[in-house]
Amino acid sequence: MGRRVALALGALLAGCSRPAPPEDARTLYELRCAPCHGSAGKGDGPASSGLHPAPRDLSDPAWQASVDDAYLKKLIVNGGLGVGLSRQMPGSPDLAQRPGSLAGLVGYVRQLRRPGP
Repeated sequence: MGRRVALALGALLAGCSRPAPPEDARTLYELRCAPCHGSAGKGDGPASSGLHPAPRDLSDPAWQASVDDAYLKKLIVNGGLGVGLSRQMPGSPDLAQRPGSLAGLVGYVRQLRRPGP
């Protein structure tokens, strides 16, 4: 019986580090990011008009190429101040305890990249 519990626990923990399914990542993005960054990531969400500086255009291929996934994770978890940017971008510290959801959200942000030249 102890071995079964250990195997089940191991399977559960392994699942925690997998990226979130696309629909979950999209939901996270729509709830936490889209109000400022917009549904397509262009920085034109409904809450963006009063923000200075304006939210970043996440679809910009040059910006996408300039940041790695570790930076995006730190930015998402710690917010703008956590990476020396605007204090207006709130962090999502709860995602630090949900690595699969965090990885899924980073993957979703990567999908927003528009084709470059």
